[in-house]
Amino acid sequence: IARVRGRVEHDAELAGELVGHGVERALRPAVVAADPGHDGESLRFDENLAFVVRIAAECVAVRVVGAQEPVAVPAVGIDGVDHPEYGEISSYPPGYKENGGIFCHNNPWIMIAETVLGRGEQAFDYYRRIAPAWQDDMELRRLEPYVYAQMVAGKEAQKPGEAKNSWLTGTAAWNFHAIAEHILGIKPDYDGLRIEPCIPRDWSGYVVTRRFRGATYTIRIDNSSGTGKGIKSMRVDGVPVEGSLVEAVAPGSKCEVVVELGNAALDCSA
Repeated sequence: IARVRGRVEHDAELAGELVGHGVERALRPAVVAADPGHDGESLRFDENLAFVVRIAAECVAVRVVGAQEPVAVPAVGIDGVDHPEYGEISSYPPGYKENGGIFCHNNPWIMIAETVLGRGEQAFDYYRRIAPAWQDDMELRRLEPYVYAQMVAGKEAQKPGEAKNSWLTGTAAWNFHAIAEHILGIKPDYDGLRIEPCIPRDWSGYVVTRRFRGATYTIRIDNSSGTGKGIKSMRVDGVPVEGSLVEAVAPGSKCEVVVELGNAALDCSA
């Protein structure tokens, strides 16, 4: 915890004077709770970092952020800040890149944060807003329909919604990480695979084939409970297993995993 807290404080310093709008205000009590000597005013967060920085450290931030309504975002993704007094970002025209644009690279961080908070619908909604398969206005977007954009012009831009810089972004990798490991919830671990889905409640379930350390895992998720999260029961090759860990099997093996959802995935409210 001490190492995590130290890294959080370091990341907070890097966030500098970027303003997190309403999220910034919501997180001030968490900052003071984590560090009673802090005034809660001088530390400011980018809207994207606001979720990730404190959620990673301790549940006090999850309580504060989790009490808020989901952030209102444009249909094409979550936008950044537009404050010309903050240096380098003002070298871009308003509404582009970090200066108020929808910088797609870090949209998945909020998807991941939403799964930490147990909000599968919101996480998947954010995923669809920037995923190429859900983009249907190509006249506006003007980007290859099968490629992620680095950024999408924000509301202050000359042409809001126009995408920029295909093939030049970490967005694809981060979005894959968000959907595969945090929404579908198949997470590689030192000892095997952890199964921790956080999906929309109206999904009936899904099947994932995961190749991991030379073995093939077929993972069936049953969401007939409609909770979208939390493991009620898990069987590995027909044997009941407690918790969320599927221990790694020998290379060349095949492993059948059946998971029934039904318990709360996260409870930091107590």
